[in-house]
Amino acid sequence: PFKGKRRLKNSSKVTNLLEGEQAKYDWKVIRLTSLSPDEMGQISSNSVLNIQRTEVQAVLQQFSEDLMAIRTKVTLILSSLNELEELKENELNVYSSLLVTHNRSQENPSQAVQGRR
Repeated sequence: PFKGKRRLKNSSKVTNLLEGEQAKYDWKVIRLTSLSPDEMGQISSNSVLNIQRTEVQAVLQQFSEDLMAIRTKVTLILSSLNELEELKENELNVYSSLLVTHNRSQENPSQAVQGRR
């Protein structure tokens, strides 16, 4: 089934995350505070990054599921192409065999008649 509406909805989620969050926070300050160790040498967890991670997880989960669906479809397509190729190859072998048999019977009609008895 076509999932175009879901894709558009997810696309707008990603766009909102990227554009909306970029304007909402001062990323230079976040980078500095997230990469600077405190007096004990620990890098504290930034609340903005925790919020971002929570919001992004749903989008990443959907992306992962979409990739799995694409992988499954590609596998099915390749499988059917392989089956079609095998079928064509079998038909070609049968045709070649019939052609060889026909050519042999044309070369020696008496042997072909004897072979049928």
